[in-house]
Amino acid sequence: MSKLKSVTAVLIAIFVLFVQGASANWYAGTTQSGAYGGWAYIRTPSVPPNIVSVPDSGEYNWVDTPGPNWIQTGWGYFPGNPARAYVETCINNCNDPPGRFFQWYDVQSWGTTYDYLIDGSAASDVWCAYINGVQTKCQSIRTAPSDIYFLSEILVSSRNGLDTLFDPVYYKNANYTWQVIDQPQNFGADFPYAVQIFTPWHFRTYRVITFDIFLPLIMK
Repeated sequence: MSKLKSVTAVLIAIFVLFVQGASANWYAGTTQSGAYGGWAYIRTPSVPPNIVSVPDSGEYNWVDTPGPNWIQTGWGYFPGNPARAYVETCINNCNDPPGRFFQWYDVQSWGTTYDYLIDGSAASDVWCAYINGVQTKCQSIRTAPSDIYFLSEILVSSRNGLDTLFDPVYYKNANYTWQVIDQPQNFGADFPYAVQIFTPWHFRTYRVITFDIFLPLIMK
């Protein structure tokens, strides 16, 4: 292979990795520890986020418990489909079936807010998910309390857009009372994503404006 062709092959490889993000996931949001439930009002942006058109590229915005067994609910968006509410659970390493459950629900229009809730108990290992107050799925996960995640998740490409509002966000305390989240130190994000914090219970996840570099491909 000539030197010019070798350089061209390297440039192509770099470009593919840049576009696909090496099939990684990126996260932005916060965590509340010691909770018996999590409840988030999550808004879709006014216009669809720009999503790179490669397989499995998209985003989810959700509330959930951490693994290895977990329950999650929120909205997701993938090109060619509307934004939709969903519920997902995973037990036994997500061996499917019956270890993994995933179900799409209502279309969530752009610029609208749905409330998503997961509810646990110290008396039972069963957690239940709710969308706009309607129970959708219950699953044995773990006894509470638990960490609760309130996150946006970007799949496949870090060039995917993000602009999601969480407002307000609650957790259920040891007295089984819902209160706004109160651990501001737990916010974080994977670059190029970030969190704009208005209060610990009112925040926006978004993509930072970056200068995308496209390398010219020199073909002989």
